[in-house]
Formats: sequence, structure tokens, C-alpha cells
Amino acid sequence: MKMERRDVRGARKLRGIIVTVMTAVYLIGCGGQPGPERSADRDPDTSAGGEASESRGVRVNTPQASLGYVYFAPLLSDTTYLIDTDGQVVHTWKSDYAPSGGVYLLDNGHLIRGAREPEVPTFSGGGLGGRIQEFTWDGEVVSNFTLANEDRLLHHDVAMLPNGNILAIAWERKGVEEVRRAGRRPELTPEAGLWPDMVVEFERQSPHE
Repeated sequence: MKMERRDVRGARKLRGIIVTVMTAVYLIGCGGQPGPERSADRDPDTSAGGEASESRGVRVNTPQASLGYVYFAPLLSDTTYLIDTDGQVVHTWKSDYAPSGGVYLLDNGHLIRGAREPEVPTFSGGGLGGRIQEFTWDGEVVSNFTLANEDRLLHHDVAMLPNGNILAIAWERKGVEEVRRAGRRPELTPEAGLWPDMVVEFERQSPHE
């Protein structure tokens, strides 16, 4: 019994030493100079040490690059950009909406741009849209098509047809009972029903229609 008690006391003493050492190491590590505070004036492209962490703009421009221009609409931005191969901005179009997907530059200089409706009932997920706009080169909206309600919502991409019309895809809400009557297995039917895709073709119209 004396040996067992001595072993217990020794183990407790050893644990105490270990805890003390670990605490000291932790306090020493936390006792250094505090890191620099984030400043509102700091360049977001620089790290705490002042060195560039990640450059913006064109990173690779080789002879194999496609000739011409690139147009794109950044996510959550209301601006569409046309740039050259050096990354220089050639032209911009301003919208009242964030983009939803496809952007197309037509031969006449007009821009077709999918847009995201800010208030969308029923539907959620990536690629939300609801609106397609056509801009002139000078930024005037000359065509404005909206499909965003409780039953249908434009999403993702569009395609220009040879006859000048626009082909778009949309979600179409189907209720639980409707999809079950169509043969859907009840155990595989979500409470919100299903959102199969539909294809919509429409003529370019005036901005107020």
C-alpha cells in the first residue's frame, strides 16, 4: 500500500510539472507583439508585411491567347466589362441588377445580359435570375424581359436564335400532388415539390413591356 500511495503522489507531481510547463509555453507564445490592426486605408492586395499577396488583372498573356476582347460580368456586380488581352478596360455597361449567368455581345454592339431579381419567391440556389436585359453600346436598355414569380423563374444562361429571338431556361414549380400523379415516388418527393426546367422563347421587346 505504501508503494501504491508513493506512485500516486509521484504521478500527481509529474502532472503538475507538465501543466506548469505547458502554461508557461502558452503565455510566452501569446506575449509577443500584437499583430497589425486592419486599416480601412490598407490595400486589400497586400499582406500584413506590405508585400503583394495576390495580384489582380491579367496574369498570363502568351501568343497562344485568343485574339480580340473578353467580356464578363462579375458575380454580385452591377457592371459588365469589355477588356482587351492586356486587361485594359475598353468599355463598361451599368445595370441596376447583379448578373445571373450568360452575357453576350451582338454584332450590332448591343449587350444581352441575364440579371438577378432581388426579391424572388419560392426558388433559391445558384444561378437565380428572373430578368434578361438588352443594352445598346451606350448603355440604354432597349429590351427587358422578366419571368420571376411563385411558379416560374429564369435562371443561368440564354442563347441567341438566328431569327433574333432569345431562348432561355426557367424553373417551373410543380406541387407535391402534381408530381405524384405524374408517377413520382412519394418517398422521393420533397415537401416543396419539384422544379423541373422549361424552355422559354421570347422576342426582344421595349424596356417597359
